[in-house]
Amino acid sequence: MAEISFPEPRIGPEWTRRRIGAFRDGAAFERFAAVYREAMDGLPEPDEQRTVDTSYGAVRVYRFGTGDGVPLVLMPGRQSCTPLWRTNLPGLMRSGRPVYAVDGLGEPGCSAQSAPMTSGADQAAWIDEMLARPCPARTRCAPSASPYSH
Repeated sequence: MAEISFPEPRIGPEWTRRRIGAFRDGAAFERFAAVYREAMDGLPEPDEQRTVDTSYGAVRVYRFGTGDGVPLVLMPGRQSCTPLWRTNLPGLMRSGRPVYAVDGLGEPGCSAQSAPMTSGADQAAWIDEMLARPCPARTRCAPSASPYSH
């Protein structure tokens, strides 16, 4: 697996008071990082990993596959991230299209929120900004099947 780098983690209650996703303490981040890396080892090797800057923070995007079909963007539900797609990725990669998996802002993963998101419009704004950068305009977005995502 490619080396997974994390942005500077947000740690401590001051971030929570500012309505920014954060880890409780350094030990919590280290536990999460170890589990995330282990989970990513269970995925196919990404062809690319990039960080896309938005008005609300830096969004980690992984590209799997190099096909020239219509790109597919996988958006995880709440409290999940790219490894969620472990069982789906091999089949999706055989579709002849590049598959992009996103770690959401304010959620577990390699994205780093930098501004509060206080509304659905804020959530939509960072997604819109992110989609404008990593993929061609002919992109289809697949939300998580989680019953908890809206």
